[in-house]
Amino acid sequence: SLQDESGAKLDIDKGGTVLHFSGSREAVSKARAMVDDFVALNRGKVIEVEESKVGAVFGKGGSNLRKIQDRTGTFIDVGALVSGKRQFSVVGPPDAVTEAEDMFAKSLSGDLEVGAGEVRDVLQLGAGTPAVIGRGGARVNELEKAHGVKIAVESASGRCQVVGKRSKVD
Repeated sequence: SLQDESGAKLDIDKGGTVLHFSGSREAVSKARAMVDDFVALNRGKVIEVEESKVGAVFGKGGSNLRKIQDRTGTFIDVGALVSGKRQFSVVGPPDAVTEAEDMFAKSLSGDLEVGAGEVRDVLQLGAGTPAVIGRGGARVNELEKAHGVKIAVESASGRCQVVGKRSKVD
């Protein structure tokens, strides 16, 4: 552990982000350098997502965001809305942050992998979009229940995504 390697004692304020070092001057200096190196390596990146597309990153009940964190080993903090864009801080080793960034892009394009045994079909609805959505999403809910699939419709683009078992999607 960092304490064993440096010889310094480290304490973190409960619920805080302040790290206290104690021990000999040499041990504290060594521990501080080790922490600085770790932080530099795991600094991460801020990814900005248009407010209208944040739902694609979150996924239903936060499933996409959890999937990105679980697969990459990164920590993702959902930040403030700045100039119409939501800021996501992705922290972890550089290769994991890059992988998470790729997964963000895939979730925004609708290409993030779905679960085992599931398929995805994308349709362009065009002028038929309002009819598929229905009042307050009622028609989408009805179709999902009747066919055992999940349907996501982007009303602005007319893009409809159907996810479920192959027998249900076909």
